[in-house]
Amino acid sequence: MEEARQFVDAFNTDYEAKHLAYETQFWGTKMALKSTDEVVYSTENLNSTKAAMEDLLSDPTRRQTAEDLRQKLARETNDTNTKEHKELVKILDIILKTCGCYDMSSAPTARQLSQDLAKLEGDLEVARNRHLTLGYTVAHETNKKTFVEASSVGLRNVMRTSPDEKVRKSAYEGLRSIGPFCLDHGFVDIIKKRIQLAASLSDKFEDYYDYKVTNSEGFGKQKLFDILDTLEQGTRPILEQALKELEERFGKTALEPWNTGFMTSVRTSERIVGVL
Repeated sequence: MEEARQFVDAFNTDYEAKHLAYETQFWGTKMALKSTDEVVYSTENLNSTKAAMEDLLSDPTRRQTAEDLRQKLARETNDTNTKEHKELVKILDIILKTCGCYDMSSAPTARQLSQDLAKLEGDLEVARNRHLTLGYTVAHETNKKTFVEASSVGLRNVMRTSPDEKVRKSAYEGLRSIGPFCLDHGFVDIIKKRIQLAASLSDKFEDYYDYKVTNSEGFGKQKLFDILDTLEQGTRPILEQALKELEERFGKTALEPWNTGFMTSVRTSERIVGVL
């Protein structure tokens, strides 16, 4: 059991360091943070830290060691099945499952495809940070207009809270600008590369999404869609009734995508006041 404990401690320490380095780069580049003397944010560093983390998780030697230790613990007598023993078995099972999600040993080209994909995704993130300015326009009584910068989260908040429909619509259009920008800056190539990666790993995957769902959840995207379809069908009458109430209370314009959230908030507030 001591050998298993040492392996788990070493694995966790190594994984924590590599995961932290990757997450630091991920959020630094995603949020367009400025580099410091301690940390330099860049697509190159993002890709290298991600590769280092994935190299750890896809290491066949470590995975085999984890498997051997797991089997060894399973063979031990019940007298040794202490709380720590059970905890080690549980952790090794998690390590094996996690490493299995990153196993690309069956496909010689998969690792390169994964690295190519990471670069494409990083390039798109950099392009968005540098060249896509999100925001909305506010019109003044003097016929002048002011552009207000806002993140995607900020634009959604404006759509939900601004009493000015023109402002809400402008925020909605700001959000919609993300899609065309991504399509013009390599997202189609990302999709193609994702499909290639999934196909290289196994012909059982319908596409990249199916591959990711299978690794994460243990079942394919079809089962996931069945679950989501059941949820959608079960809640559809509630949604239809809510939309009907909005239209009756505020008119058809309440169903415009830039109005629905705001009108729903108003309607909810009215109900709360009514109850009080």
